[in-house]
Amino acid sequence: ADSGTKILNSGFGVVAGLVYGFVVFMIIPLYAALERLDVSLIEAGRDLYGGPIRTFFFVTLPATRQGAAAGLVLVFLPAMGDFVSAQLMGGPDQIMIGNLIQDKFFQGQNWPLGSALTMLLMLVLLIGMLGYLRRTRKDEAEARG
Repeated sequence: ADSGTKILNSGFGVVAGLVYGFVVFMIIPLYAALERLDVSLIEAGRDLYGGPIRTFFFVTLPATRQGAAAGLVLVFLPAMGDFVSAQLMGGPDQIMIGNLIQDKFFQGQNWPLGSALTMLLMLVLLIGMLGYLRRTRKDEAEARG
């Protein structure tokens, strides 16, 4: 019998498929934020006796926070509606909100419940996006002085 890690038809398989599909959407904004980072800030953090971890948390992370937030938005939005990864990698036991909505519309023929779930998902995404935009404006206003 095979005692290896079971990837297909598991929750781990769904997460692995999502990460594989959306990791680029996180890397690109992070790369852009790190590219704009002034190297002298990191050197100053080290000159002030900050170790690598302390310099990362107090210099690099705050300076690249907007790039990380943009990456999170770019990953979160399409991942919420992704149902193909759960179907192909997870099998019938793994359900995401996209699968649930698809099932209500096409298999269960319960259009009112499918519509309500869709509106609920869109409301959650709208609230998240408004929070992100509000935080971004607040950060920009603080940066301007």
